[in-house]
Amino acid sequence: MKEIVNQQLLSISSCVRAVGITLLALSLVQAAHPESSTLSPDPSATSSGQIVDNTPRARSVWAPIYKPPYPNAPNVRVQGITRGSDDAALALTVLAPEHVGLTIKDQPSLFWFQSRTANARFELTIAADKEATPVLEAKLNAATTDGIQRFRLSNTSVKLKKDVEYRWSVAMVLDPENRSRDVVASGVIKRITPSPELISRLAKSPSDAAAIYADEGVWYDSLEALSDLIEQKPADMALHEERAMFFMQVGLKDAAVYDAKTASAK
Repeated sequence: MKEIVNQQLLSISSCVRAVGITLLALSLVQAAHPESSTLSPDPSATSSGQIVDNTPRARSVWAPIYKPPYPNAPNVRVQGITRGSDDAALALTVLAPEHVGLTIKDQPSLFWFQSRTANARFELTIAADKEATPVLEAKLNAATTDGIQRFRLSNTSVKLKKDVEYRWSVAMVLDPENRSRDVVASGVIKRITPSPELISRLAKSPSDAAAIYADEGVWYDSLEALSDLIEQKPADMALHEERAMFFMQVGLKDAAVYDAKTASAK
């Protein structure tokens, strides 16, 4: 009986969390859609691990519900902020949870957000925990646009080992002669062995990969699956709203606002 009650409490807690996340995300989306503020959305959570927003639009918005794998895990995400000569803040944020984020891939994609463009090159570094020598040091050209940036490890020879934590960082090099001025953001990624249940769920519903990965606590692969859909369907602005809701779940507000505004501009 006690076990049944505990399961019911967990189920109720999950539903409350899903609705709370949805309402928070909807307020963000409506801020980017002031013309639709009079609409009455009917958010609800589904059993497939997604948040649904039934606000009238081209199609319903389904956002994956991310379930952190490690309760009460320490914060490891670091954000970089600086001010330019025009006193405008430049924020650099890795698009990762505050805790160690998971992947099942040996060459996942890494994403970050920059609030505005800057005439500066980037350096992306990946280093295994307690190892002095990085496994990757990549020099990147200055981003031509602000917003969400992507780096594919599959374009390199680097492969992540299982059960090893890697700190990855993105540095904006504002002054090559004075590296103390670098704007640096970082997070931690860990490759795990996928559970039989995860493999089975992905095989049965490959089109739901973003939601399945999120439900299993695999942040990086969920974000990659959702971002792949955006690249495949650039005209589908609802996908940007979905990713905005996804970002909000781990406190990535700047990236969420960017995606919400992208959706509202079309």
